[in-house]
Parts: sequence; C-alpha cells; structure tokens
Amino acid sequence: MDIWRFWFRVLVVLVLASGLAQADEVGTPQAMRLVDEGHALIVQKQFREAEDAFERALKRDRKLVPAIKGLGKVGVLQEDWGKAKKWYEKVLKTIPEDPEALYNLAISHRETGKFKATLFRKREWDKAEKYFKRLIAADSLYLDGFYQYATLERYREKYREAIYLGHRQAAAKPHLTTIQRGLFRLYRYLLDHGDPMEAKGWLETQETEHADYFVGEAERLSGDLEAAGEALKAWLASDSAISSAPARLSLARVYYTLSSPQMAEGFFFEAVDHIRNRLDAELIFEDVKYIVTDRELQRFLSLVTPEDYADFFRRFWLRRDPTPALSHNARLAEHYRRLMVAETYYRYDGLRAWFNNPDKLSVFNFPPAFALNDRLNDKGLIYIRHGDPADRARTIDQDLIQNESWFYDPTPALPQMIFHFNIDRHGTRNNWRLAPYPPTLEDRDMWGPPYLYPERFKDPLYQMQIQNEITLQSRQAVDVALRTDRHTWLDIDPLPFHMYIGFFKGKEKTDAVCFYGVPLSDKNLENLADTSAVYEYGMTLHDRNWNRVVQQREGVIRQDMRWFEGMGLGTIRFRVEPDTYNNAFFIQQTREGRFGGWKGTLEVPAFSQVRLDVSSIVPAYEIAAADSGRFAFRDHRLVPNPTRRFDPARPMYVYFEVYNLTPDEFGTTSFAIEYTVAKIQKETNTVLEDLLRIFGSKDKPTTSVEVEYLGNTPDSAEYLALDLSNAGKGDFRLNMRVKDLHSREEKQAFLDLELKPD
Repeated sequence: MDIWRFWFRVLVVLVLASGLAQADEVGTPQAMRLVDEGHALIVQKQFREAEDAFERALKRDRKLVPAIKGLGKVGVLQEDWGKAKKWYEKVLKTIPEDPEALYNLAISHRETGKFKATLFRKREWDKAEKYFKRLIAADSLYLDGFYQYATLERYREKYREAIYLGHRQAAAKPHLTTIQRGLFRLYRYLLDHGDPMEAKGWLETQETEHADYFVGEAERLSGDLEAAGEALKAWLASDSAISSAPARLSLARVYYTLSSPQMAEGFFFEAVDHIRNRLDAELIFEDVKYIVTDRELQRFLSLVTPEDYADFFRRFWLRRDPTPALSHNARLAEHYRRLMVAETYYRYDGLRAWFNNPDKLSVFNFPPAFALNDRLNDKGLIYIRHGDPADRARTIDQDLIQNESWFYDPTPALPQMIFHFNIDRHGTRNNWRLAPYPPTLEDRDMWGPPYLYPERFKDPLYQMQIQNEITLQSRQAVDVALRTDRHTWLDIDPLPFHMYIGFFKGKEKTDAVCFYGVPLSDKNLENLADTSAVYEYGMTLHDRNWNRVVQQREGVIRQDMRWFEGMGLGTIRFRVEPDTYNNAFFIQQTREGRFGGWKGTLEVPAFSQVRLDVSSIVPAYEIAAADSGRFAFRDHRLVPNPTRRFDPARPMYVYFEVYNLTPDEFGTTSFAIEYTVAKIQKETNTVLEDLLRIFGSKDKPTTSVEVEYLGNTPDSAEYLALDLSNAGKGDFRLNMRVKDLHSREEKQAFLDLELKPD
C-alpha cells in the first residue's frame, strides 16, 4: 500500500471522528440517527454495515446530503473510485462547491487515471485538476488539498510544479508532520527522476531552505562527494529553521561512501541527538523503515517525546550490532552500503497494482511493515534486509517474462532461502515483484530439488506439482525474510578464535572471566617490534533492555603477549549482577585485515553465600601453585585452554572453586569430589546402535575418580590433572560431584571437551 494512501485514509477517519462531517441539510431525526450510526461504523472499519446504514437513511430522505456523503466516503476508503464518484457527484448537484465533494472527486479521478491507458489517463487527470482548482477556490485550507494536488502533478511527472504546491500546503498547514515530511519526499522525486546536476541548476534558483539542502544532495548523487560534504556542512552551519536530520543523514552517506565509518556513524547519531519533534524522528525512520519488524513499527508509532525517539534508534542499532565493543557499528555501516546500492539499482516508486503483480493469487502474506516501502522494488527490499545473495539465476528467452531468482545460504539463525522476482507482462521497467515461482527451472538446477530436471518442467502434470512445491518454499522464505534481517561482512578475512567464559563467587556479585585464545604462527609475529600491536580485542555486556553494563577494549603488543604453543591467550574479567545479558566479543588484527567475533546471550549465575556451591570448571594446559607471572589467576599459575580440546597423551588440567563448606568444631572442612569423564552419546541412527544403547555398552564411564579433601577455610580453590590416555578420541563430558562431608550437601558441575591426538 502506498504510504500516502495510508495517511489519506487516516485523514478521512480523523475528519469523521472529529465531527467535521456535519449535515449540509437537516433530515428527519430517524434518518440522522442512521447517518451517525454509519459514521461510527466507518471509524470501526465496518464498511458494509456503514453503507447499509446510509442507504436506510436515504430511504427515509432520498435527498439527505450527509447520507450521500457517507456513501461516498465508504467508496473512498474502500478505494472503489467509481462508487465514490457516483455519490459525490450527487452532492455537487445540491451543493455545487462543497469542499468535501470536490476534494474526494479530485482524488477519485486522480487514482482512477493511474490504471488507464494514456489517452483515458489524461482525461481522468484533467478532471482531477479541475476539481482541485475548484476546491482551492472554494476553500484553500480544506484538509491537505494542495498536497493531494501535488500528488497529481507527481503522477504527471511534473515534479517542480508538485514542489510548488507542496510548499503552499506546508505554509497553510505548518503543524502537519505528514505534510512537512511529504515536502522532503517531493524534492526527492525530483532527484530520483532526472539528472541530479540539471536538478541542481533549478534548485539553485529557488529561495527555500529545502532547495538549499537538496543542492548538496544533488552533488552527492552526481558523485562529487567533496562538494557535497562542503555544501551540506555549510547548510547545517546556516542554522536552518527546517529539520536538519536529512542533511546529517546525507553526510552519513557521504562518509560511508568514502570508507570513513566512524565519521559517518557520528553524523547519523548527530541526527538522532538533534531530534526535536516527530518530524525529525520520521525523517530518520525513512532510512531504517526497510528493516523494521512489526513490533518495532508499533513501538515507533507509540512514541511521543524526543528522548523516546532517540532511545528507540540507539537500541534499534545496538540490537543489530555484531560487534558492540568496536568503535563503530558494522551493521549500521552495512545497512547504508546496501541502502545506497538499492537506491541506485532497485529504485521503483511507480504503480504497484493487482494487474502487474506476479502473485495474482495472493500467495504471500506480507507483514504490515512491508507496506512502508514506497521507493524500492521487491529486490531492493530483500537486498537491504539480507544483502547480496550467494547465487543469482536469470533465464532470458523472448517467450518468457523477465525473471531472476536469488539463493541465500543457511546461517545458524536463518534457513536456506530462495526468492523469485518477475516483471509481469503488464509491469513497467524495474518493477520487480516477488513471485511464487519462476517461469522456468532453467539455470536453477544447481540448487537441488525441486529445481532439478528443468526439461521435465514442460510436462503439465510435473509442472503443476513442482510449482506447488516451489510456491510453498517461496511463501516460507518470504515470511522469514520480511520479518528478519542479517549482517554480512565484506572484504574481511576471518580470524579463528576460541573463548570460554567461567563464573566464580564474588563479593555480592558474580565474577566472570572470559578466557580467549587466537591461533598465531611465528609468521604473524616476524618483523614486528616489541611495541608493535599484534591484535585488539574487546567485550561488551548489555542488559535485556540494551543498557550497557560492561565495555572493555584493549590492544596487545608483542612484548606483552601471553603465548603458549602457537596460541595467543588472554582473559577479560568483569563483575556483574546475576542476570541474562546480551554479550559480544571481538578480536581483530587490523594490519592483516583479519577479524573474528561472537554475539549471543549470556546467563550469569548467582552463587549462594551460605549453601554449598561450585564455580565453573576451567580447562587448562597447565596449572601450578604460583601467583605471579603472565598467567597468574587467583593465586595460581593457570594457562587456560579455551579450545577445550586436549591431547589424550598429555594430562588434562582443570581448575574450580568450592564455596561455603561447613567446618567442624575445630574449624576443619572435609569434602569429597567425584570426577567422571564419559563419552557424549550421539543420536543413534541404526538398530544396532539402539540395541547397544539399551544394553548400556556405550554409556560406561571412561574415567571415574573420587578424592577426599581437608581444609581450614569455607571456600577452597582446587585443581586436578586427569590422565585420559586410555579414553580414546571424540567428545566427552567431565562431570564433577562435590559432597560436603559435614553438612552432607551435594553440588554438581560439568565441562564438555574434546579429546583429539595431536
């Protein structure tokens, strides 16, 4: 649905709700009660019932103008333009210059003309123009008459005339946010549908602040980024009375194009920080609306204060940031890269109607946020949400409609998705629409079933079967795609890393330690001075409302490397309240262009202050009772093994802590620890494996040891070296059961690991 059509409907409903639709003639009390009932039903969107109420009113008084107007309004709201014209023409026979009738007749003829052939379209639009001029002469302040007239001129591709009318409307109704936002949109149409430099020449002759801003935009679109940056900054320095948000967003585009993401992001959030009213917020929303979820859309529409809007945009991008600890938001940068590609190659703001829609059976169930897109074709919308496809296929044949299919690989969060785009036989250039299936399977057989054997697609029976299967897959893919978005990395060499987060009892809070490791060869370090940077790492924690709780970012130089057997090791320590957090970690070698990161949910446990409890089990290459050196950790020398992969020929070290042991009358604590290492049972696939599992032959522990300890403190730090040389190889679980021999309390912990010979 066109966004302006949506706001037009809102205006009509507001008129009804505010009581502006009053009787031009007074009918009988019974008839007027039916008219009031009809208006109430319109507000509730019960159009058929409203129509019935107005018709019953006319039976009591066949010349009752309020009832006739009511029937016309039903036609407008249902976009039944023929019905609307029929009833509003009747109104004009009674009241020749009635503003409501003139307004709606103008719109009805304008919208009817969109669907007509050239000659008939001109006739409809000429009638619309006649009614708009009569409306302005009768009541120039009636609703958004000037802007609706501007929309007609836009349809006619008379963009300069549309801008003039838009300014007249903005001057007449300066308090209407939709009009002020629409004025920016009218200027955008001018740039979208012509040579930017030609448009610039005309803009420079206009004495409006909007035109001055769009001069800078014209420079940007023509590719002169330096001139654009200077013009936009000069415009901001002029302290214009209109919204500064578009200029700051344009500067963000300039600096993203110049590969300066921190500068670009700075201008984006300057726009956010300068939100003064709903107009500023809506102009920023125009850049992000393509990826919003329905829930985010409803949230945005409910906001009121500038502070709420700013908070919305900050959390919006923070939730999507794959590396919150970095100095810039990589997802925001990628969004603007995709947005500018889509604005260049996938722009379409023309007619989207049933007759040029490949999905004539309405297979797809589009979410409400889909209707926000009024500037791009469906390719553009998918591209902005999910980036470049892994593969594209297009079949060119004079007997086929224009077609293209996109293939996206599955990710841990999203399934494999395939989209089909067609330009219908009645469609116009670049009106690529989502289609349930392609016109042929040619060039798509590499995607596996059901695209195999394209030659069989010519068999009508087989064709119907495959079309049904592909349609089902397409519907599922579109449903997922339009409710999600994904980040993709460009020109990044992945940097492998390992991490393990352990938790320990702290003072009132929980102590958390991230042990990380990054494989580095001597080649990575050769020719580096001792003070040269080797890598940079960082971690952030946000609560469930995306309020920042922890942020750490550090660089490591060669002389400070904690190095062990070809791996750089390190720790990140933080103390937080027990809760669920949004956690992100990154590590990068800027010089080599290598990057690694992880983002997910982190459950931080609480530790009892009085009852028996146990920390996480920390895997390690080596542990010794020493408290100094580069691997010092809680009064021990601990060389962590964040890979949790061990050579069974070497001892496996683990570190853990036991809390709140009960002392006897002499202050002595006594506890037992049972360690069991068992192979992790994989899912069974054969009858033999099922039988073996039933009889327990695969569930026997590999290693089981119980040790008793004495101590003189309620908390005890322990470590153990396990001999797993006879365990074999594969995935194992270390189970540890601690028993307080005085209180008889028990507590368990476990660690999953892999045994793999070097």
